Amino acid sequence: MKVIHFDEPAALELSLSRKIGEDLEALVFEYGQATLLVSGGSSPIGLFRQLAQTKLSWKRIRVALIDERFVPADNEHSNERTVRANLIQGLASKAAFTGMIYDSYSLENNLELTRKAYGEIIGSGNYISLLGMGTDGHTASLFPGDPASERNLEGEHAAGIINTLAPDFPHERISCNKQMILKSKKIYLLISGKPKLDVLNEAVEKDLPVSRFMEHKHIETYFSEQKL
Repeated sequence: MKVIHFDEPAALELSLSRKIGEDLEALVFEYGQATLLVSGGSSPIGLFRQLAQTKLSWKRIRVALIDERFVPADNEHSNERTVRANLIQGLASKAAFTGMIYDSYSLENNLELTRKAYGEIIGSGNYISLLGMGTDGHTASLFPGDPASERNLEGEHAAGIINTLAPDFPHERISCNKQMILKSKKIYLLISGKPKLDVLNEAVEKDLPVSRFMEHKHIETYFSEQKL
């Protein structure tokens, strides 16, 4: 897997925003529209802000979540809240957005509604994915030791949306499954700090969740020595 090294976050964020922009524009040219699937958390915030300032065909681009915590969209732990506040701004405010929370009172009903919302994205196949990785080797909301995550990672399933359990709060998660992520036209993995690079280098040997995506023919890792 190709790993592109940067000394500090600003250079990484500028370079990766340009690369993602080029990929999205190529998909728009080929298909008339494109989708960018993104993870939440604090690591991609600088990249989100850079992308929000990038001149793209945003009216033809959809931003959607790769995973989400099962909390209301205005909750401090919400990935949707982070993405709306940092990416769906400026030039990128013209982009459509698809989230994963439609009923924050019923996990079962919410999962059904999210699957319906993502049906068009899965069917189109014209999307790229931005992944992060935890120090336990999880990516998206596919966690080591979680039965639902492990069933998906081990088995053959249709591309879709699943419910998983995280080891930390909020525990209930919604996630694109392995098969959906592997259908991406391109995957970018964003990590920073030597401890995470060490985890990535040991991922295949330890059979960590992130290792299941490392052989995707169009995956690149963007790594910053300094923490994002």
